[in-house]
Amino acid sequence: MLARKHDGTYRMCIDFRKLVQYAKKDAIPLPRTDDLLEALGKAQWTVMPFGLTNGPASFTRLMNLALSADSGLIWTHYLVYLDDIII
Repeated sequence: MLARKHDGTYRMCIDFRKLVQYAKKDAIPLPRTDDLLEALGKAQWTVMPFGLTNGPASFTRLMNLALSADSGLIWTHYLVYLDDIII
């Protein structure tokens, strides 16, 4: 459905509750925030929000797989935290 924003424009809203009720709960350990901030230094980052159950955990797992977490580049060239990729 479309919902009117405060400025009069519209945004699309999707109700995922029926889909979420069938989703198997997933979990992945979160890295320590102080380690993330230390690794970032003065780098910039962009947030990619998710609204589905398991979105952040699935995204983290997929990005670590796609960016080859075993390549040795994680923590030196990129970080994945919930729904963020920091390169």
